[in-house]
Amino acid sequence: MDHVVSTLEFLMKPTSKRFIGEAIKYAFINFYGRAFSANSTNTKELRASHRVLHGILHAIGCMELVPEVHELYKNHVVDYQITLENIAKSFAISQDDLLILIQTTALFHDSGRLGDGVDKWDKESAINLYRFLIGCEIPANLAKLLELAIQYKDEDRQFKRKLTSIPEIAHLQPSRIDYLRQLVNMVDTLEVIRVREVFECSYLSINKLPHRLTINESELSLQLDELIKKTAAKIQAECRPFSCSTKKVCRAYNCGEFFIPPIINIPALAQSSLQWNNAQHDEAFKAICDHYEVQFTEPKPIEQVEKVISQLTKQIEIQAGKLQYEGEHSFFAIKKKEKARLIKEALHHAQLKGSFSSLEDFIDHKENTLEGKMSLGLRQALNWNRLPIHKEKTHTWRELETSFPELKH
Repeated sequence: MDHVVSTLEFLMKPTSKRFIGEAIKYAFINFYGRAFSANSTNTKELRASHRVLHGILHAIGCMELVPEVHELYKNHVVDYQITLENIAKSFAISQDDLLILIQTTALFHDSGRLGDGVDKWDKESAINLYRFLIGCEIPANLAKLLELAIQYKDEDRQFKRKLTSIPEIAHLQPSRIDYLRQLVNMVDTLEVIRVREVFECSYLSINKLPHRLTINESELSLQLDELIKKTAAKIQAECRPFSCSTKKVCRAYNCGEFFIPPIINIPALAQSSLQWNNAQHDEAFKAICDHYEVQFTEPKPIEQVEKVISQLTKQIEIQAGKLQYEGEHSFFAIKKKEKARLIKEALHHAQLKGSFSSLEDFIDHKENTLEGKMSLGLRQALNWNRLPIHKEKTHTWRELETSFPELKH
């Protein structure tokens, strides 16, 4: 635990920008910067404009709303503050650190998407978050709690049921721990204004709480008005999709309403070229990266890595009977099912990372699994079950060494 806390302190102090910046970088390179469809043009080039509705700008928008929604809960929900403090203490971290991790959770909430529309990929997004947090040496059960906040962000009953698997917070009421999930749900709901002609405030998590838990609802309603206007203005300023018609916002408490007119020349924007709009989208992301001091260049595909992937993919097709093998034998010859599984798993992990500084980095890449163990790298998987007496290498590994002499050592 002490080591984990020191890791958090190293990443987050004296500013959270470093941790948030690393999270943005990881999420963009591995998920949001990639096009949904493999048939899209320029799929190898990472761009924010590949996903304009549920992409990196939406994810960052949600992330940046967390502190503001936190303030609303702190000022208007009677036991929210003490609950958040108790959750943080349960994992031996500060409340500020917990809030940063909740922001990171919001950042990853759409990372597993394979398309727009109804979100059918909350589980995949949750797993992406868990793997990132474990890689940052966050305690496994804290990472699990945050994972659940994404997987069940729209299902409060399921979220509360799953909390029983986390002993650190067993002494806290599930209905109170649910505030954590509510933060993630509410920031996502606030951003829904970009795709709704009528925005119903009654859907916001804080407005669903029993009246006995809320303080000064009239002031809360006014503060929500301002936050909604601010959210809409930010979305438009970033040239994200936003209907050109005036939007109506229906308040939750006094049954009143107000309107949000366009703040930029939406008709002109609609008539402009898609390329111009995408350029504005990418420029907005660049400005965000500058703010969070995210320093990276878009990774260029390494030709050698692509050749290795091609070679291994061919072997997998041979094993599946899709191709005829012309050489001596395939690497699936000995206990082929288990070896095939290990190689496919290692190849999948390496392809998920996407960017490598060298062929060696690609071959030796490993991942923390959901079981808390370290996966095999491709080097280990390819040499799995070799004859230890003769210290022989597998046929496929010898082929790789022939094609890539730098692997011989």
